[in-house]
Amino acid sequence: MSIHFQAKFLRMLEDGHIRRLGGNDNIPIDVRFIFSTNRDLSRMVAEGSFREDLYYRISVVPIVIPPLRERSDDLLLLARYYVEEFNRKFKKKVTGFTEDAERILTAYPWPGNVRELKNIIERIMILHNDGFQITCENLPAEMRITTNQEKLRLQIDNILPQLSPEGIDFTRVTERITNDIKRKIIENTLAASRGNKTAAARCLGISRYKLIREQKKINNDIK
Repeated sequence: MSIHFQAKFLRMLEDGHIRRLGGNDNIPIDVRFIFSTNRDLSRMVAEGSFREDLYYRISVVPIVIPPLRERSDDLLLLARYYVEEFNRKFKKKVTGFTEDAERILTAYPWPGNVRELKNIIERIMILHNDGFQITCENLPAEMRITTNQEKLRLQIDNILPQLSPEGIDFTRVTERITNDIKRKIIENTLAASRGNKTAAARCLGISRYKLIREQKKINNDIK
């Protein structure tokens, strides 16, 4: 809504009537409004792009719905609901997800929220032709890669050395940690791309030659 239209809308809410364009008669209205937005209205008020008086007028019973990534229990319920919906639509008999597939679903950050979930489930159901359960291999490669990267980020603390009074060999330790991280990233990406080095290199934003070179370097350092 433009600021100009916000003023007219507020007047309608306050007065309880509208006036047709070019008319003189006030027409009473009996309407209940439910407002929904994915924007931060309080910040928009501070920026001057949303009227403060309108904000407080419509903010009577605010309900804040957390993003999908913060509602893992709801996420699986919604995913199963969409499986049933597309079972009916595509005349299939998929019963649900394997445990590994559910772990990836709950670990994925879902930047596109519920719309992204529905679109991904529909894509899977269109392409799913074998078996009665959706496995992790049926999930999009970008989901598996993103999830693996997130797991890797959470595991970094586990490979950091404990400091001792004698100190540590900084160069040796950092080289080992760097190689471990590179190795895990490459292994996870290759697993997600089913061993296709060209596809894995594309996901990592490097050339196939560099991917092979990094593998050889890591293996040599391990030896």
